[in-house]
Amino acid sequence: MRGSPLIIKRAAATENLSDPQQFTLYSEQSDARGSFQGILNTGNWREVNVVYTKAGQIRGGHFHQHTSEVIFILSGRAEVLLTPCEDLSKRIVLMLKAGEGIRIPPMVAHDFNYLEDSMHLQLLDKCFDPANQDLITFSPEACLT
Repeated sequence: MRGSPLIIKRAAATENLSDPQQFTLYSEQSDARGSFQGILNTGNWREVNVVYTKAGQIRGGHFHQHTSEVIFILSGRAEVLLTPCEDLSKRIVLMLKAGEGIRIPPMVAHDFNYLEDSMHLQLLDKCFDPANQDLITFSPEACLT
């Protein structure tokens, strides 16, 4: 990681997304018909999931060697801990609430502590394969392999 997560109001297609980046909606519009909320307009995402987590639960505790991931909070709040394998001393703790998300590149361990009942979108740039999960339980030793 080369710095702290960035807050992105509108993501440009040419941005370098090699670091974890915190972001918010890139567009919000409303009229008499209802509203539109633009979540993400970059990347080549191959899998999209909706995940519900109860308050007090933790998800993550792992990193991916080859997969980039986006977590976008639809409702609730989560405390996020990010630990880059390239420099274990550069841990980042941040809060995400509804309408915010983070892009997590490969080799960054992540833990999500859900402070409220929450629902989030999960986007992966590679489809999950049960035979080759690309899901490594985080430990300092695991980062060295």
